[in-house]
Amino acid sequence: MSAALILGVFICLFPAGGHAAGPDFPPVSELLTPTADLPREELRDSVAELPSLESFQEAVRSREPRLRRDAVVAMGRPGNAAAIPYLSAVLLRLDEAPAVRVAAAEALGHIGDRRAWKFLAEAVEDMDEKVRFAATLALGRVDADANVARLEQILRKDPSWWVRYAAAMAMGGTRKAFTASWLERAACEDSTWQVRFQAVLALGELGTPRAAEALGRVLSDPEGSVRSAAAMSLGRIGGAQSAFILGRALVYEQDSGVRSILHLALRKVQGA
Repeated sequence: MSAALILGVFICLFPAGGHAAGPDFPPVSELLTPTADLPREELRDSVAELPSLESFQEAVRSREPRLRRDAVVAMGRPGNAAAIPYLSAVLLRLDEAPAVRVAAAEALGHIGDRRAWKFLAEAVEDMDEKVRFAATLALGRVDADANVARLEQILRKDPSWWVRYAAAMAMGGTRKAFTASWLERAACEDSTWQVRFQAVLALGELGTPRAAEALGRVLSDPEGSVRSAAAMSLGRIGGAQSAFILGRALVYEQDSGVRSILHLALRKVQGA
């Protein structure tokens, strides 16, 4: 089950006592460049044919930020490494509109080439949190050994909970087992429940015994939304260890909404 599906199930089953369905969470749709508002013809054409670098360079000189953004979005195709220097120049150009720079970070993530790592790593220091958010998510899609350590620094230090949230999401997406300790720290210690919530989902994506052990500790979180997410993640991991942790949590959990999620997760683990 994907993290997005877990979140959807969680929101449906646990509307009371938690914050997951609040207007400010999750922040993804609010911060990332909306591409759905492109004209249908433009979307179809961009899928059918990759624009030339010459046409891209011409488009990014337009006075219209939307046209510049559309040009950047169109270059974000998997494997389009030739576009990396050009997209990176847009990303790091401080006088460019934030929406265009956000689109450049996303495009580099879609390309997924490790040669984009150093540019994204620079962008996560940007003053604009929207740019940092998009660059952080993109780092999780770039296969470079250094990117995970950079994500850990973001998760631990960035002043914006939105950006720390993105770091937890990106880290879970790497599926690297050694990140469990970093995610556990965020899940147990971050001051913002949204970050703890996403760190819990990321631990579920790892699916390791260490991740399950960490989730057991999160089941004492003061926020019911986080405890419920931990239960769902344990249900995703499965196995005897998860079943034991979920059963133990049912002994002391008082919130009826969280108990419902615990029962659901336990039945999933037990194959009921």
